[in-house]
Amino acid sequence: LDLFRLRNRRPTGVMAKLLRAPRALLSRSCARFATKKPRRAKNVLLMRRRGASPEADAPTATKFVEFVDGMTTLFPAWVATAAISALWKPNLYTWFCGDLLVNGIAFTMLGMGLTMEAKDFREVLKVPQAMLVGLTLQYTIMPTMGFLASKIATGVIGLPPAYAAGLILVSCCPGGTASNIVSYLAQADVPLSVLMTAASTMSAVFATPFLTTGLIGTLVPVDGFGLFASTLKVVLLPVLLGVMLNTFAPRTVAR
Repeated sequence: LDLFRLRNRRPTGVMAKLLRAPRALLSRSCARFATKKPRRAKNVLLMRRRGASPEADAPTATKFVEFVDGMTTLFPAWVATAAISALWKPNLYTWFCGDLLVNGIAFTMLGMGLTMEAKDFREVLKVPQAMLVGLTLQYTIMPTMGFLASKIATGVIGLPPAYAAGLILVSCCPGGTASNIVSYLAQADVPLSVLMTAASTMSAVFATPFLTTGLIGTLVPVDGFGLFASTLKVVLLPVLLGVMLNTFAPRTVAR
């Protein structure tokens, strides 16, 4: 399109139709995020609009926000440190399991829900193609990469068949809350990520057994009700609660 503009001409005929559709979809899906402001500035504007006073505790709040932002920026370093220490001494982390792990993830999702509003999800639902594309890639690229990686590892380093099957199985599983957290840290489309997690989890009831049967040759049963219950408890309900608090108690959330 830029080339046509430079020559003071517009695409016509078949070329115009080919270029118009993807450009319109991209414009609708990305318009809201092209003008998105940093979270800190957005929070200050919300506080002023809703009657709160961000200047009252400005020095303390600013220092705290800067500290949290700095810690968040180092997220990859924390993950790498935790992974290395877990390999060195697994007992440092094995105690954090069961209800503690579930509640910890749910609390994190609640925090992300506090940064969103209902209109954010409405904007995502206006472009269902984005969620459909993400769902398709979830169950095509990941299983393919897992299958190829298992074959290469088996041939190069002699990966045991059980480990290779486990690698393929993991690549056929739905997305989890880690993708939501990374989307939030990267200031990406968190509502789309949350809806994608829910959609891929519901689809896993059929997609995971089908893919594992084709790639591994063994049927892996999937507990559909268990998947739905865990997604509802860990992802959907905490996010929904956060959105409701942000809607009905905006001053408290802003502070």
